Amino acid sequence: MSLLKFVRPIEVNKQSVPYSIECPACRPSIHYLNFSKEESSIDYSSSGNLNHVTQQYNILSRDGETEIPVTIISPIRNPQNKIVLAVYGSYGIKFNYNYSPLIQSLIDNGIYFAYAHVRGGGEKGEKWHQAGMGINKINSIHDYLDVANGINRLVHRTKCKVIGMGASAGGFVVASALNENPLSFAGIYISAPFISPLTAIKDVKNPRWRMDMLEFGNPDNKRDVQILRHLSPLENIKGKHYPPALVALNEFDVNVNNYQIREYIDKLRKTGASVDLLLRIGASHSVFKASNHENDEIRWIKRI
Repeated sequence: MSLLKFVRPIEVNKQSVPYSIECPACRPSIHYLNFSKEESSIDYSSSGNLNHVTQQYNILSRDGETEIPVTIISPIRNPQNKIVLAVYGSYGIKFNYNYSPLIQSLIDNGIYFAYAHVRGGGEKGEKWHQAGMGINKINSIHDYLDVANGINRLVHRTKCKVIGMGASAGGFVVASALNENPLSFAGIYISAPFISPLTAIKDVKNPRWRMDMLEFGNPDNKRDVQILRHLSPLENIKGKHYPPALVALNEFDVNVNNYQIREYIDKLRKTGASVDLLLRIGASHSVFKASNHENDEIRWIKRI
């Protein structure tokens, strides 16, 4: 999957027009569409010496009816038996196909990258979003687990290590899935995770209170509270065998509760799990990107 963008508006008198091509695993590159040729077309394959292939699949959910779209970026050179499975699945937001230094680094190291387009996201419109919000939020988590458990056959490896990855509300999905079935993952990497929506919807001082309440549930509705109490990662860590975890925390993040994230780390460590904390000094709420600390994320993933 690539993004095509025209660098400047098309001018009728120009014989060629510049455009850029980018994808999550390769930097944007500039090319020219020549109108002077009898037949002119845009060549997506000319965006450089690509070292990966991007494909889309569907994995059937546990309900036997819903097909969950999955985007897989496969390294061509020296592929490893390791795949990072990312997710967001909230607020009707779609996966961003823009260039990501982190994804490029994974591919350069032979690590597969995949994105699970679970219910709660916006890939299939508002109905898809509503099927994974509020009392239906469990669908986001189960979809993600179903992808994690079924993705091996898509990358043609029977024992591929799956590393869960999620940022913000995506961190909620990953951490909830981990609580339900830790054995589905060889490790998890969560960045600024929304670790306790049950607490957030009750906190009117939370700047995102109304948005979170619409997405996750009404604190005045006993059914909503009961469902969230069952799903909230912080409140449901059990005495199971948890895989290693890397948790990134932004110093000046006001979108999530850093105190609760530290509490989550402490609880996870008490189960015997190895948990590394990546503290981003001076950072506010941000999505995934390779850190400025010598690619701590990549080095951690390579160790799994």
